[in-house]
Amino acid sequence: MSLRQQVHDAVQQADLVAIEALVRDNRRAVRYLVGMGYQADESVRRTAADGIALAASYHPELIAKVIKRLLWALDTESNTNATTVPKILHAIAERKPELLLPVVPNIVILAADTGLHPELCDTLRLVASRCPGKVGENLSKSLDKRLAGGGCCGSSDNRNSQ
Repeated sequence: MSLRQQVHDAVQQADLVAIEALVRDNRRAVRYLVGMGYQADESVRRTAADGIALAASYHPELIAKVIKRLLWALDTESNTNATTVPKILHAIAERKPELLLPVVPNIVILAADTGLHPELCDTLRLVASRCPGKVGENLSKSLDKRLAGGGCCGSSDNRNSQ
């Protein structure tokens, strides 16, 4: 059975153990997970996002490149309908928030889009809460300052408080 079919089957079965073994043993599995992150089925997208996040532990450099491509896909210049990308970014933030630190400014800019705003703000808050010490503290302060200045993603600006 091809790697693509193995990844597809594991995602369809929501088998994160199998997905983790696939991404651990073969970084090419990530490309199939990224593709599945655009599927219409919400459960497939979520499982694919979790798989990409799992891959971050084994292939952080690859996932850093994937993150940049995903952010580009969110940008209006890409002409891509990538509204599923915030879920992937959030899954990465849950497992490896430090991979998102270099692109926090990009995420903040993209969070100005009202369609992306709630999920991206949740992701930024998660990164801030999961990064230890001064990094997380400074990111939280920066997000709060942005809110005070009319920006987004302050501590009172998340879906849980609405």
